[in-house]
Amino acid sequence: MRRRSKMKKSNYELMVGLCNFLHLPCNNETEANTMDQRLPVDAITPETTDWTCKIQVVDKFRPRKSSDSSVHFQTILVQDESEQQVSIILYGDDIPKYENLFGLFETYLVSCAKVREPRSYSIRAATYEWVADRYTIIEAVTNNNRSEAPLSAPTKLDTLSFSAIEDQRPGVEFGKHPSYILASFPIN
Repeated sequence: MRRRSKMKKSNYELMVGLCNFLHLPCNNETEANTMDQRLPVDAITPETTDWTCKIQVVDKFRPRKSSDSSVHFQTILVQDESEQQVSIILYGDDIPKYENLFGLFETYLVSCAKVREPRSYSIRAATYEWVADRYTIIEAVTNNNRSEAPLSAPTKLDTLSFSAIEDQRPGVEFGKHPSYILASFPIN
């Protein structure tokens, strides 16, 4: 009786295998070998293909509907290693699919999201925004992942002491501002 060894492959490895099997076009020889361009947020445009970006979640907004209630969406604000930010948008049935992903300050490898100009209802964090759908590959980077290390905590955080909460404008949620951390200590 032959035994098969059970190797668990990452989502990215599965994507590379599928792309190689389907003989998808590549932009250059290096890309043909790896099917991966590791790029920063500001280098990814609608024309960029076969890209991967290492990001960290800095804010996750509740799902909501557009002003005319025709679109159900959720915005996740992320940043790359150089703290360049971009919004990731989830729509409709994709919102529950990613419910357990995108933990605050957790690191992920994102590949092949749709890149487009921000919509009127979007949070403008960059020139473009990304739409995560069923074709997007998102892989969590954990401390026990030997090939990738999680990103360290962001350095550009806005803090707000508990005593300053009453000074905030009425009707403004803390979640509306990227990277708010409530602090119980005085800020000098």
